[in-house]
Amino acid sequence: MLKVLEITANGYERVVVFRDDYKFYGCIAVHSTKLGPALGGCRIFPYQSEHAALIDALRLSQGMTYKASLAGLNLGGGKCTVLADHPTPELMHKIGEAIEYLGGLYVSAEDVGTTVADMRLAAAKTSHIASLGASGDPSPWTALGVMSCITAALDYTGHSLLSVWIEGLGKVGWDLACRLHAVGAELYVSDLRPELMVKAVEKFAAKPFTEDAVDNITLYAPCAMGQVVSARNVHSIRFPIICGSANNQLVQDNYAEILQRNGVLYVPDYIANSGGVINVAAEIGQIYDRQNVKTRVGLLGEKLKHVLEIAESQSITPLAAANMLAEARLQ
Repeated sequence: MLKVLEITANGYERVVVFRDDYKFYGCIAVHSTKLGPALGGCRIFPYQSEHAALIDALRLSQGMTYKASLAGLNLGGGKCTVLADHPTPELMHKIGEAIEYLGGLYVSAEDVGTTVADMRLAAAKTSHIASLGASGDPSPWTALGVMSCITAALDYTGHSLLSVWIEGLGKVGWDLACRLHAVGAELYVSDLRPELMVKAVEKFAAKPFTEDAVDNITLYAPCAMGQVVSARNVHSIRFPIICGSANNQLVQDNYAEILQRNGVLYVPDYIANSGGVINVAAEIGQIYDRQNVKTRVGLLGEKLKHVLEIAESQSITPLAAANMLAEARLQ
């Protein structure tokens, strides 16, 4: 039996912590349902602490609200985070029970540490799971959206696609590597899994990223965990463009201003990585239309161009412009 604790968090509609007698710890944060049910993935990760898992759920659920709003979806933002090394059938059943507790206020899908197969196990305990139907794995759509935004960012800045550092060779990072390699980009890669590094070197003639390669990089694509731009490196980053699939890439929003002053175009992550949520949303309460999804994800580059034009005209950062547009739908 799960033990449930409701937490009050300023600016969030519901924050719920779940435990049991066997060291299970998970939390679901529902940031907003103003536009519709809160959609967000289920993340299983060996967090350093329960507090770290809770903070991640809070940050990611807020990001999902902005992502869905700017993407024009009638959905809100939520997130489920679970402190564990890896999914098991028993663990996924507990997660399903936790999702069911919220009665449809939160709709879950796969995320870091989970797969569509894992979410099918959770669905044995709840009906509030997306991405189990025709839409399938959302990661290729996320990669397509990142690629569309990369193209738009290059066009806007006038840079050529010479070399890219992809940090993280998971499902999205690998798909993005395939797309970039196909258009002739020189790839530098990094990942904690040596076998994926070897595979990338063989398949893409990629080079392992080292600090010596920094000056060669045109574009940095963070595709693993977030918070990659921190107090430690924000003043020293000089990549012309940052555009990747990781969520919450900036530890603090004001780092976008520092990057801009240093000549770095930071593409707001929740624009670049919204292809996946567009795909998942397309099967909620409607008949899935793959071609429509492809069209909408392909237009993310145009959405980014619009954001960049607003930012330039108002002398603000692209992140501030994106936030302004997202918040307009939430009023």
